[in-house]
Amino acid sequence: MPVAAICIFDGNISKSELEEAVKKAFAYLDLNQDGYMSPPELQSAIAKITGNQDRSLINMMFETLDVDGNGMVSMEELASLAMS
Repeated sequence: MPVAAICIFDGNISKSELEEAVKKAFAYLDLNQDGYMSPPELQSAIAKITGNQDRSLINMMFETLDVDGNGMVSMEELASLAMS
């Protein structure tokens, strides 16, 4: 399921609906299902969705998402950004 499809909403979304959307988005992005999203996984997903393979955009997005700086994005990091 494309991330764009699960991120569009009418502004009236409950916390549980948002949590479920984040889980679905993360499952889509975490290609190897190891519980973390790597830069190549993000690049692959963005390329599939948008056709854009601009590494500088991917790097900027990843730096924003990788809150703890360990080189991987966890579902908790993605959720904290989505819930803020």
